[in-house]
Amino acid sequence: YDNIRVVHQDNCGPSAARNKGIKMSKGQYILFCDSDDYVEPDILSSLISSYQIQPSDLVIFGLYDEFIRGKEKIAVYQHRGIEKFYKTRYEFLLDFHSILDNNLLYSQCTKLYSKKLLDDNLILFDETLSMGEDIRFNLNCFSKVNRVAVLNGSYYHYVHNLDANSVS
Repeated sequence: YDNIRVVHQDNCGPSAARNKGIKMSKGQYILFCDSDDYVEPDILSSLISSYQIQPSDLVIFGLYDEFIRGKEKIAVYQHRGIEKFYKTRYEFLLDFHSILDNNLLYSQCTKLYSKKLLDDNLILFDETLSMGEDIRFNLNCFSKVNRVAVLNGSYYHYVHNLDANSVS
């Protein structure tokens, strides 16, 4: 596939891998997915449709927290936002609590980023952090966005493997 590039680099952690992806990407949008999670099959068409209706610097969407033991799903919790479009950073920041209340603030995996937003503001992940790098990245984005769309659909599945030594 001409649109897929494989990159080989020493294991320097997820922030370094994401930064490499941001720098190498040539598209208009950036979407992250962790290796132990998965997304709905229609995620891209759904997010791009919403983007075309309301062009945004950032699209925020919901997720499913899935707890797995062996091959069995023990519990699934859905988190989703209240659908809204913010025309200014000020409007968005005034309503910031609603995104926090709906558990959509932290993860980079519940957001579609404008590549232009990241490039124009030199926003990358802090490779010196082993925890909290995603929230710092998002806070940097939130401080620079102008137009933000929040969707009430859930498209990301965050998998917590209860059998693993550490919960993902």
